[in-house]
Amino acid sequence: MKDREIVRKDMEELYLGNLGTVEFDLELPESGKHGSRISWHSDNLNFMDHSGRVSRPAYGRGNREVTMTACFRYGEYEEEKSYLVTVLEENNRIEVAKIYPIRKQAVKGENVCLPSAVAVKTKDNRVIAHFVEWDGGLVRCWEKPGNYEVYGRLKDTKIPVSGIVEVREEKQAVSPVRKAVMSCADNTKLLPGSDFYDAQERVHSYLLHTREEQWLYNFRRAAGLPVGGASPMTGWDSPEGLLRGHSTGHYLSA
Repeated sequence: MKDREIVRKDMEELYLGNLGTVEFDLELPESGKHGSRISWHSDNLNFMDHSGRVSRPAYGRGNREVTMTACFRYGEYEEEKSYLVTVLEENNRIEVAKIYPIRKQAVKGENVCLPSAVAVKTKDNRVIAHFVEWDGGLVRCWEKPGNYEVYGRLKDTKIPVSGIVEVREEKQAVSPVRKAVMSCADNTKLLPGSDFYDAQERVHSYLLHTREEQWLYNFRRAAGLPVGGASPMTGWDSPEGLLRGHSTGHYLSA
């Protein structure tokens, strides 16, 4: 067989398995059945490196697509072929300590939308928003006044969620009530023992232990400057994210 024929045959016969739901490292061959040498290149090293090692996105950040390009070489001939790989996000491993109360008001005969997410306190003392799957769907309607319990579960878990919908005969006129007044920050403080105080202290600790070099990572990379040995940001400010710089603004304000 000619060099080109050998390469084409190895390309046709190479099978990498199901690339639509990848959770584990891929075994990327370095040679074909007929003797071609194969080298690999990933277009997104955040989720799969050139050797096929997988880094799954954290739960809630969604699956990611990575294009792995194989270069087949034999003798004087070489040709490339691309493989689209979908890397699945990590499974939900949330450990719930508390789900904050859910209460909603509605008017009989009118549709009401239940909250799509609830506030959850985890066992490691974080307060986060988590999506909910409600029994009977997100939009509900009751024909009689009264208090109705609704049930569901945290998305991608078996953890139960419940809430109360207060259905009224008709909409009640609401008189403006002054709920807040302007105050100097020096006159306001959070007291120990509340979730708000705990959240404040976690943020303080986080800010004091971050490195300015990391906050500047995306800006320096975009400008073609050295990143100073900093590691990439995660979350909304990750290099592949569409809100890069968002968290940096909060950091500057803090």
